[in-house]
Amino acid sequence: MLDRSFPTPGQYNSIRHFDVQFHHILPELLQGIGKILIKYQMHFEFGAFLLHRHSELCAGSVMVQTNPDSETEICRMELLENRYSHRSLSPCSFYMNAACRFKAFEYKEGPDVAVPGEEFLEEFGSFLHIHQLGDVIGVSTLPPGDEQCVETVLADGQGTIARRIPHGQASPGVVTEWAFFVQDGALGYKEMRKCDAPPEGGGHVRS
Repeated sequence: MLDRSFPTPGQYNSIRHFDVQFHHILPELLQGIGKILIKYQMHFEFGAFLLHRHSELCAGSVMVQTNPDSETEICRMELLENRYSHRSLSPCSFYMNAACRFKAFEYKEGPDVAVPGEEFLEEFGSFLHIHQLGDVIGVSTLPPGDEQCVETVLADGQGTIARRIPHGQASPGVVTEWAFFVQDGALGYKEMRKCDAPPEGGGHVRS
């Protein structure tokens, strides 16, 4: 059920743009997602995210996540022929395609990272299908730490930058990523990432 290969531009660009994706996920649906993650012990390394893109992928390119420092994550379109090979990139974000297979569409620089288990993906995929969330929710590796990030679009429009904010600090934007946990026997979830509210006329705030 897991396709780790690089997406074609057609596959990537079929993902809804942030401006037209649904922005509100009901708490009961998040609870259902969390139950499945916890059942298969996937919640230690994976969370759920609002499936969306910010730009159109060009031919011969892939979206690559890097961490220039411990407070920052950049996801930028990179030309494969210039910098990367299959060995130097590991898939980190996955969505369910029309064939009900999970497809990688964003990658991290460096050695292999964890990938979701097949039994988990089968049950998770069934949940998404039943609730018509296959084109709304995906699964991805969790960032280190537990602080929330706020994501904005890079100035050149070729990706995004996410910066951590201190605990308790109010942050603008739409919640796009959740982590799940069990505390005192009860399932809970927390908001891990927001996309900054778009200015009038659409699009992310640019950095």
